[in-house]
Amino acid sequence: MYNPPKSDPLPPAHLRGDRQPPRTAETAGAARRAAPVLPFHRSRWRVAVAAAIGLIWGGTLLPPLLAQEVLEILAVGRASFAGRLVSIDGSATVVFAGDSTVARLPLPELVRWGAPREPRQGPIVYLADGSVLAAGSISSQGSDLLVSHPLLGELRLRREEVLGVLAHVPADLTRRDALANRILRVPSEGNAPYDGEADLVLLANGDELTGQLGLVTSKQLTIDGELGPAELAWDRVTAFLFGRARPQDFGAASELRVTAGLDDGSRLVARTLTLEADEVRLVPWSGEPDAAHVFPAGRLVFLQTHGGKARYLSDLKPDSYRHVPYLSLPWNYRLDRSVTGRYLRARGILYLKGVGMHSASRLSWRLDGRDRRFEAAAAIDDEAGPRGSVVFRVFVDSDERYRSPVVRGGEPPVPISVDVSGGRRLSLIVDFADRGDELDHADWLDARLIGDG
Repeated sequence: MYNPPKSDPLPPAHLRGDRQPPRTAETAGAARRAAPVLPFHRSRWRVAVAAAIGLIWGGTLLPPLLAQEVLEILAVGRASFAGRLVSIDGSATVVFAGDSTVARLPLPELVRWGAPREPRQGPIVYLADGSVLAAGSISSQGSDLLVSHPLLGELRLRREEVLGVLAHVPADLTRRDALANRILRVPSEGNAPYDGEADLVLLANGDELTGQLGLVTSKQLTIDGELGPAELAWDRVTAFLFGRARPQDFGAASELRVTAGLDDGSRLVARTLTLEADEVRLVPWSGEPDAAHVFPAGRLVFLQTHGGKARYLSDLKPDSYRHVPYLSLPWNYRLDRSVTGRYLRARGILYLKGVGMHSASRLSWRLDGRDRRFEAAAAIDDEAGPRGSVVFRVFVDSDERYRSPVVRGGEPPVPISVDVSGGRRLSLIVDFADRGDELDHADWLDARLIGDG
């Protein structure tokens, strides 16, 4: 393992000679025994009993909880725990029921509840505000796009609100994520995101057409391009992008917004969200402020806040980056993606926020003086399978504040919580472990800074 110099924590070139001992059956058994047991793996019978008999909070009997699943909860100032989402009131207070207890906290202090599902079939509609709709069907009406959603009904969207549509969902995750990145204008290795004013159609045979999209139905779409108008059968189309739409740049926006995930894989970015009497009322970030989606609470499986008490590292600009190849292959870091550009996934769970890195590398951010803790979960991304092995290290200025055990592919994420009070720079370091840099696709999941106020 390398120790960064006092002035600047950089991985030296001789790092490749620092190896971990080979893994044996004895050390593998010890690693399994030492692996952390996440709270949501605990027995759930107490939650079920508590839900059946009701829980008292402030003199009020809580409603039945059987419609909600027991899911992992990350919140500011407390260890992760598991519970059912009971209510969110008009004052943005959220209530969870856990192991025979009730947790009540302001919505800005919630980081995440549950995990987003992945849509299994198209069409999938990607909106400029970050929402994702697993649509039943889509069609056009004038300059608008009509999206029929099995739960939300028919939605009328301006084309400027829609980044694009994935018409057919590939079974291969790499291909699926690459298409989603193309629609979302996420840069890929060696390719700039699409920024043309013309609409773009991606065909199943690999061809691409640019022009102005016209009629869209469940059977075909039309595009007026350089060679004139063309009618395309729906089964020939893989995806299409609206050229005038651009992803909304929230930057360092302080206004609270919530990403709410449904059980069909849809994700809605909400301006306000309430849950009362087993009914969710969600006002979307885009659109009319008095327009709301109302649906049963049992369809809600995921919440993640933005602009609350937690600041995600992936929303902040890094201060510096350094990668030292094991041999000669360079790797860059990725924000909200794995190091290869795919969505972050660990143990079959999708994560929307985090940082992807490769051994051996160091990525740093400036701290603003209000930051008190750094929190994340460390894992090898699922794309590495059972391979990949790294050590995660956290430095505050020149002081090493955290060093993980060797984290290997397929193992549970390791929770990290580090005091960064008084520091001026936070550095995340991914180090070699068992087999050089073989598939060392390291994820810092939900990487975030917690500050004052």
